[in-house]
Amino acid sequence: MNARGIDISYANGTTPALTGREFVIVRACYGTVKDTRWEYHSDSVRRQGRILGAYAFGVNGDGAAQARAFLAIAHGADILALDWERDGNNPEMTAAQAAAFIDTVQSAHREIGLYHSDSGFPSAGQDWNWVAKWGTAEPTRPWRFWQYRGYPLDLNYFHGDEAELAAFAGTGGTVVVTDPTPKLVNLPAGRQLFKPDGRTPLVKLVRATVDTYSPAGGPAGNQRYVVVTTGGVRQQAVVMVAGLVFRAYPTVATTRNDVAVTLTVNGTEDFSRTY
Repeated sequence: MNARGIDISYANGTTPALTGREFVIVRACYGTVKDTRWEYHSDSVRRQGRILGAYAFGVNGDGAAQARAFLAIAHGADILALDWERDGNNPEMTAAQAAAFIDTVQSAHREIGLYHSDSGFPSAGQDWNWVAKWGTAEPTRPWRFWQYRGYPLDLNYFHGDEAELAAFAGTGGTVVVTDPTPKLVNLPAGRQLFKPDGRTPLVKLVRATVDTYSPAGGPAGNQRYVVVTTGGVRQQAVVMVAGLVFRAYPTVATTRNDVAVTLTVNGTEDFSRTY
Protein backbone atom coordinates (compact mmCIF):
# COMPACT_ATOMS: atom_id res chain seq x y z
CA MET A 1 0.00 0.00 0.00
CA ASN A 2 1.32 3.46 -0.88
CA ALA A 3 2.22 5.72 2.04
CA ARG A 4 0.01 8.79 2.36
CA GLY A 5 0.86 12.40 3.10
CA ILE A 6 0.08 16.05 2.46
CA ASP A 7 1.79 19.22 1.31
CA ILE A 8 1.17 22.55 3.03
CA SER A 9 2.36 26.16 3.12
CA TYR A 10 1.62 29.59 4.59
CA ALA A 11 -1.93 29.14 3.27
CA ASN A 12 -2.50 26.55 6.00
CA GLY A 13 -2.73 28.53 9.20
CA THR A 14 -2.36 25.45 11.38
CA THR A 15 -0.84 22.06 10.66
CA PRO A 16 -3.65 19.68 9.64
CA ALA A 17 -4.32 16.48 11.54
CA LEU A 18 -1.67 13.90 10.65
CA THR A 19 -3.44 10.72 11.73
CA GLY A 20 -2.97 8.15 8.97
CA ARG A 21 -0.39 10.33 7.18
CA GLU A 22 3.27 9.36 7.13
CA PHE A 23 4.83 12.46 5.56
CA VAL A 24 4.33 16.19 5.15
CA ILE A 25 5.99 18.34 2.49
CA VAL A 26 6.15 21.95 3.67
CA ARG A 27 6.84 25.00 1.53
CA ALA A 28 10.14 26.42 2.72
CA CYS A 29 10.44 29.44 0.45
CA TYR A 30 9.03 31.41 -2.46
CA GLY A 31 11.99 32.34 -4.59
CA THR A 32 14.55 33.35 -1.97
CA VAL A 33 11.97 34.45 0.63
CA LYS A 34 11.23 32.08 3.50
CA ASP A 35 7.65 30.90 3.85
CA THR A 36 6.11 32.60 6.87
CA ARG A 37 4.81 29.28 8.26
CA TRP A 38 7.90 27.14 7.59
CA GLU A 39 9.13 26.97 11.20
CA TYR A 40 5.66 26.45 12.59
CA HIS A 41 4.76 23.61 10.24
CA SER A 42 8.17 21.90 10.20
CA ASP A 43 8.34 21.95 14.00
CA SER A 44 4.83 20.50 14.22
CA VAL A 45 5.68 17.73 11.74
CA ARG A 46 8.79 16.75 13.71
CA ARG A 47 6.99 16.79 17.05
CA GLN A 48 4.37 14.44 15.65
CA GLY A 49 7.00 12.02 14.37
CA ARG A 50 6.35 12.32 10.64
CA ILE A 51 8.83 12.42 7.79
CA LEU A 52 9.48 16.02 6.79
CA GLY A 53 9.76 17.15 3.20
CA ALA A 54 10.45 20.69 2.01
CA TYR A 55 9.74 22.37 -1.30
CA ALA A 56 10.72 25.64 -2.88
CA PHE A 57 8.35 27.52 -5.17
CA GLY A 58 10.58 28.59 -8.05
CA VAL A 59 10.17 32.04 -9.57
CA ASN A 60 11.62 33.83 -12.56
CA GLY A 61 15.06 34.77 -11.30
CA ASP A 62 18.49 33.40 -10.44
CA GLY A 63 17.93 29.66 -10.01
CA ALA A 64 21.18 29.02 -8.17
CA ALA A 65 20.50 31.84 -5.70
CA GLN A 66 17.04 30.41 -5.02
CA ALA A 67 18.55 26.98 -4.40
CA ARG A 68 21.12 28.35 -1.96
CA ALA A 69 18.37 30.13 -0.02
CA PHE A 70 16.32 26.92 -0.03
CA LEU A 71 19.20 24.84 1.33
CA ALA A 72 19.90 27.41 4.04
CA ILE A 73 16.28 27.20 5.20
CA ALA A 74 15.44 23.53 4.64
CA HIS A 75 18.76 21.73 5.05
CA GLY A 76 17.32 19.61 7.87
CA ALA A 77 14.41 18.21 5.85
CA ASP A 78 14.42 14.56 4.83
CA ILE A 79 13.08 15.21 1.32
CA LEU A 80 13.65 18.20 -0.98
CA ALA A 81 11.69 19.28 -4.05
CA LEU A 82 11.32 22.18 -6.48
CA ASP A 83 7.83 23.35 -7.35
CA TRP A 84 7.96 24.58 -10.96
CA GLU A 85 4.68 26.10 -12.10
CA ARG A 86 3.13 29.42 -13.02
CA ASP A 87 1.95 31.68 -10.20
CA GLY A 88 -0.95 33.70 -11.55
CA ASN A 89 0.26 36.40 -13.93
CA ASN A 90 3.83 36.39 -12.62
CA PRO A 91 6.60 35.26 -15.00
CA GLU A 92 7.31 31.56 -14.69
CA MET A 93 10.70 30.10 -13.83
CA THR A 94 12.55 29.24 -17.03
CA ALA A 95 13.98 25.84 -17.92
CA ALA A 96 17.52 27.16 -17.49
CA GLN A 97 16.68 28.58 -14.06
CA ALA A 98 15.08 25.31 -12.95
CA ALA A 99 18.11 23.34 -14.17
CA ALA A 100 20.45 25.71 -12.29
CA PHE A 101 18.37 25.30 -9.13
CA ILE A 102 18.49 21.51 -9.32
CA ASP A 103 22.19 21.44 -10.16
CA THR A 104 22.98 23.65 -7.16
CA VAL A 105 21.10 21.35 -4.79
CA GLN A 106 22.74 18.26 -6.24
CA SER A 107 26.15 19.91 -5.94
CA ALA A 108 25.44 20.09 -2.20
CA HIS A 109 25.08 16.27 -2.27
CA ARG A 110 21.32 16.28 -1.88
CA GLU A 111 18.76 14.59 -4.08
CA ILE A 112 15.86 16.72 -5.27
CA GLY A 113 12.54 16.04 -6.91
CA LEU A 114 10.52 18.19 -9.29
CA TYR A 115 6.84 19.05 -8.84
CA HIS A 116 4.80 19.79 -11.95
CA SER A 117 1.49 18.84 -13.49
CA ASP A 118 1.36 15.54 -15.36
CA SER A 119 0.62 17.41 -18.57
CA GLY A 120 3.86 18.64 -20.10
CA PHE A 121 5.98 17.37 -17.21
CA PRO A 122 9.52 18.70 -17.85
CA SER A 123 12.97 17.27 -17.28
CA ALA A 124 15.46 19.56 -15.55
CA GLY A 125 17.89 16.98 -14.23
CA GLN A 126 15.78 16.10 -11.18
CA ASP A 127 16.34 12.85 -9.27
CA TRP A 128 12.65 11.95 -9.09
CA ASN A 129 9.20 13.21 -10.04
CA TRP A 130 6.42 14.63 -7.89
CA VAL A 131 3.48 14.62 -10.27
CA ALA A 132 0.23 16.55 -9.85
CA LYS A 133 -2.67 14.66 -11.40
CA TRP A 134 -5.92 14.99 -9.51
CA GLY A 135 -8.27 12.05 -9.51
CA THR A 136 -8.01 8.27 -9.24
CA ALA A 137 -6.05 7.57 -12.43
CA GLU A 138 -2.29 7.40 -11.86
CA PRO A 139 0.10 9.78 -13.64
CA THR A 140 1.19 8.79 -17.13
CA ARG A 141 4.90 9.01 -16.26
CA PRO A 142 7.11 7.50 -13.52
CA TRP A 143 6.42 9.10 -10.15
CA ARG A 144 7.87 9.00 -6.66
CA PHE A 145 5.18 11.25 -5.20
CA TRP A 146 1.73 11.77 -6.69
CA GLN A 147 -0.47 14.70 -5.68
CA TYR A 148 -3.90 13.23 -6.36
CA ARG A 149 -6.05 15.96 -4.78
CA GLY A 150 -5.73 19.70 -4.44
CA TYR A 151 -8.69 21.30 -2.70
CA PRO A 152 -9.32 21.80 0.21
CA LEU A 153 -6.06 20.08 1.24
CA ASP A 154 -3.30 18.78 -1.03
CA LEU A 155 -3.18 14.98 -0.69
CA ASN A 156 -0.29 12.84 -1.90
CA TYR A 157 0.88 9.26 -2.26
CA PHE A 158 4.44 8.01 -2.00
CA HIS A 159 5.14 5.21 -4.49
CA GLY A 160 5.85 2.58 -1.84
CA ASP A 161 4.88 1.58 1.67
CA GLU A 162 5.90 3.23 4.95
CA ALA A 163 9.14 1.22 5.25
CA GLU A 164 10.12 2.13 1.69
CA LEU A 165 9.33 5.78 2.43
CA ALA A 166 11.58 5.70 5.52
CA ALA A 167 14.40 4.19 3.46
CA PHE A 168 13.90 6.79 0.72
CA ALA A 169 13.93 9.62 3.26
CA GLY A 170 17.05 8.28 4.97
CA THR A 171 15.34 7.71 8.31
CA GLY A 172 15.34 3.92 8.26
CA GLY A 173 18.37 2.53 10.12
CA THR A 174 22.13 3.00 9.95
CA VAL A 175 23.61 4.90 7.02
CA VAL A 176 27.02 3.88 5.67
CA VAL A 177 29.10 6.90 4.73
CA THR A 178 30.76 6.62 1.34
CA ASP A 179 32.58 9.96 1.36
CA PRO A 180 35.64 9.84 3.66
CA THR A 181 36.51 13.56 3.55
CA PRO A 182 36.32 15.69 6.73
CA LYS A 183 32.91 17.14 7.54
CA LEU A 184 31.89 20.49 8.93
CA VAL A 185 29.43 19.88 11.75
CA ASN A 186 27.42 22.96 12.59
CA LEU A 187 25.23 22.67 15.69
CA PRO A 188 23.93 26.18 16.49
CA ALA A 189 22.25 26.98 19.76
CA GLY A 190 18.60 26.07 19.74
CA ARG A 191 18.97 23.11 17.38
CA GLN A 192 17.23 19.87 18.27
CA LEU A 193 18.97 16.50 18.04
CA PHE A 194 16.98 13.40 17.18
CA LYS A 195 17.49 9.67 17.42
CA PRO A 196 18.42 7.89 14.15
CA ASP A 197 14.74 7.49 13.29
CA GLY A 198 14.75 11.25 12.68
CA ARG A 199 11.62 11.57 14.78
CA THR A 200 12.32 10.99 18.47
CA PRO A 201 13.72 14.19 20.02
CA LEU A 202 16.68 14.24 22.38
CA VAL A 203 17.92 17.21 24.39
CA LYS A 204 18.27 20.60 22.83
CA LEU A 205 21.69 22.25 22.59
CA VAL A 206 22.11 25.58 24.38
CA ARG A 207 25.44 26.84 23.06
CA ALA A 208 26.54 27.03 19.45
CA THR A 209 29.63 25.33 18.06
CA VAL A 210 31.22 24.65 14.71
CA ASP A 211 33.79 21.82 14.56
CA THR A 212 35.42 19.91 11.73
CA TYR A 213 35.47 16.15 12.23
CA SER A 214 37.75 13.84 10.29
CA PRO A 215 36.77 10.18 10.06
CA ALA A 216 38.88 7.61 11.90
CA GLY A 217 39.77 4.41 10.12
CA GLY A 218 40.72 5.93 6.78
CA PRO A 219 38.78 4.61 3.81
CA ALA A 220 35.27 5.28 2.62
CA GLY A 221 32.50 3.19 4.14
CA ASN A 222 32.95 4.38 7.74
CA GLN A 223 29.83 4.42 9.87
CA ARG A 224 29.58 7.71 11.77
CA TYR A 225 27.01 8.85 14.25
CA VAL A 226 26.61 11.23 17.17
CA VAL A 227 26.01 10.09 20.74
CA VAL A 228 24.33 12.53 23.11
CA THR A 229 24.86 12.12 26.87
CA THR A 230 22.71 13.96 29.37
CA GLY A 231 21.71 13.09 32.91
CA GLY A 232 24.15 10.18 32.77
CA VAL A 233 22.26 8.51 29.89
CA ARG A 234 24.00 7.92 26.55
CA GLN A 235 21.82 7.75 23.45
CA GLN A 236 22.78 7.34 19.82
CA ALA A 237 21.58 10.43 18.01
CA VAL A 238 21.51 11.65 14.47
CA VAL A 239 23.03 9.40 11.80
CA MET A 240 25.13 11.06 9.12
CA VAL A 241 24.00 10.83 5.52
CA ALA A 242 26.68 10.27 2.89
CA GLY A 243 28.30 13.54 1.89
CA LEU A 244 26.27 15.68 4.29
CA VAL A 245 26.63 17.34 7.66
CA PHE A 246 25.07 15.76 10.72
CA ARG A 247 21.34 16.27 10.66
CA ALA A 248 19.93 18.67 13.22
CA TYR A 249 16.32 19.84 13.06
CA PRO A 250 14.76 22.93 14.63
CA THR A 251 11.85 22.26 16.95
CA VAL A 252 10.36 23.32 20.24
CA ALA A 253 11.99 21.70 23.29
CA THR A 254 13.43 22.51 26.67
CA THR A 255 17.11 23.40 26.94
CA ARG A 256 19.77 22.23 29.35
CA ASN A 257 23.47 22.84 29.85
CA ASP A 258 24.94 19.39 30.62
CA VAL A 259 24.92 17.99 27.10
CA ALA A 260 27.89 16.01 25.77
CA VAL A 261 28.06 15.35 22.03
CA THR A 262 30.40 12.62 20.82
CA LEU A 263 31.42 11.64 17.30
CA THR A 264 31.73 7.86 16.90
CA VAL A 265 33.34 6.21 13.87
CA ASN A 266 33.07 2.45 13.38
CA GLY A 267 32.22 2.02 17.05
CA THR A 268 35.22 4.03 18.29
CA GLU A 269 34.88 7.40 19.99
CA ASP A 270 36.68 9.98 17.86
CA PHE A 271 35.73 13.31 19.38
CA SER A 272 33.68 14.55 22.33
CA ARG A 273 32.52 17.99 23.37
CA THR A 274 30.38 19.09 26.30
CA TYR A 275 28.05 22.10 26.18
